[in-house]
Amino acid sequence: MSERRPEPDIQYFSESGTWRKPAGAIRVDALIQASGGGGGSVRDGESGELQAWSRPADELGDLMEVEIGKGGRGSGGGGNGADGFALFVTHVRS
Repeated sequence: MSERRPEPDIQYFSESGTWRKPAGAIRVDALIQASGGGGGSVRDGESGELQAWSRPADELGDLMEVEIGKGGRGSGGGGNGADGFALFVTHVRS
């Protein structure tokens, strides 16, 4: 019979907050999308930067402040930029 792995701890941020490292954390995978700029009458807005990383949990502190930006407002008929987000998936030992 195979041993069942524990479910990862998933923390999603659509607004600013604090990430907390769960007990038994082994590795943290993150996907962070910066907010986009608003468009104008002549051109579309710019996309925010996308970052993806994975780190051993012992390289990170117990708490990490997460700041989520709001997308820029469009002008002259241009669309608004998308809001940012952050997703942290922490793998824990059983």
